[in-house]
Amino acid sequence: MRPKSDVTRNKASVAEVIALLAACDSDFSPPLSERQDIPSYAKRLCERGERFEHWNAERLVGLVAIYCVTPKGAPAFITNVSVHGDYRGRGIGDTLLGAALDHARNRGFTHVALESDAGATPALKLYRKHGFVQQQARGATLVMQLRL
Repeated sequence: MRPKSDVTRNKASVAEVIALLAACDSDFSPPLSERQDIPSYAKRLCERGERFEHWNAERLVGLVAIYCVTPKGAPAFITNVSVHGDYRGRGIGDTLLGAALDHARNRGFTHVALESDAGATPALKLYRKHGFVQQQARGATLVMQLRL
C-alpha cells in the first residue's frame, strides 16, 4: 500500500533529521553511528542535500536524501534512505525514493548512484524495484546505479 502524496521536501529541521537517523541507527549494517557522526551528517544533509520526507502528524518518520551537486555528467547520489521501524511496510520508502529520482531526472541527471550493504535485503529489493543495478562490490558494500 503506497501512501498518498504525503511527501514534503526540505521541511525537517536538523534536530528532526537527527531524531529519525538515531531511531534508525541500528537498522544500518554496520550501524550508521559507526560510520557517521549522526549530528554532523544530519547537518550536511540539511545544508547540501535535497530531502524527501514523510511525516506522521508532526513527527518525521521517513527520509530519502539525495545530493544533486555533482559535476555535469556525474550521477546524483542517494546518501540516505531511512524509514522509522514503526512505519515500515507501508510504501513510504518506495514513495520517497520515487520522488527523489523524479527530482534528479527533472534536474537533468542521467544517472543516480547509491551504496548499500550487501546483506540489506529489504533495501536492495527496493533499489532493484526502481531499476538500480550493481556496478561493483567493495567488500560488503555494493555500489549501485540507475540510468534515468
